[in-house]
Amino acid sequence: SYLFLATGESELEPLLTRANILLSEQRRGAHGKVVSLTLCYAPYEDEAEGTLLLLPAYRVEYADGSASVVNALTGEKY
Repeated sequence: SYLFLATGESELEPLLTRANILLSEQRRGAHGKVVSLTLCYAPYEDEAEGTLLLLPAYRVEYADGSASVVNALTGEKY
């Protein structure tokens, strides 16, 4: 079970576009044919507050079966 609560802060930055996500993957050296690029939510544990957050992210799937999850706000790879 999950309980979803609004945070005291809001994120005003827009999500990165799909093109930006693909470019960030390419800069990290990812190669291969992309077969799927979907918006998802990645768990992130805030140790300072002891909470688990679900952050918007993109899941990039490649033809060889590998996948990457990339933060949709910062471009950071998980």
